[in-house]
Amino acid sequence: MSWSIDKDKSKELVSSLRISDKIVWIDPLPKNQLIRYFNAADIVLDQFVLGGWGTTTPEAISCGKPTITSWAGKDRQDEPYIIRAYEQKPPLLHAWHEEEIYHILVKCAGDIEFRHESANQCREWIMKTHGSRTVASKHLQVLNAAMQR
Repeated sequence: MSWSIDKDKSKELVSSLRISDKIVWIDPLPKNQLIRYFNAADIVLDQFVLGGWGTTTPEAISCGKPTITSWAGKDRQDEPYIIRAYEQKPPLLHAWHEEEIYHILVKCAGDIEFRHESANQCREWIMKTHGSRTVASKHLQVLNAAMQR
């Protein structure tokens, strides 16, 4: 995406790596167009600073895309919270440093079976943890608990 406080740094990095001809910078899009981009992608990379995710990660994995992000913080200190919240660890491809991101990208690019396995695991996880039946059931549990008070 062509937005963020690090946009200029990202563009400088792409230029210094001499891969500008391989990168397409996309301005923010309406949701339906963004989903088309996710579906056209082989791999999605989300943020690597916050140690958590916003909407990009669940949207990408709901499209069945292997997603590389720093989902549990630098030292995975947030992993117990994630497991407590979702009952199982998400099958995201965790990376924090540039070298880790690079190695995962190379693995995904060179190993189609690994990429497809990751995509399938992502889709299964999001449906199990965020599917409409799961979300409705959790909402009903909260409502029932509130009514018991």
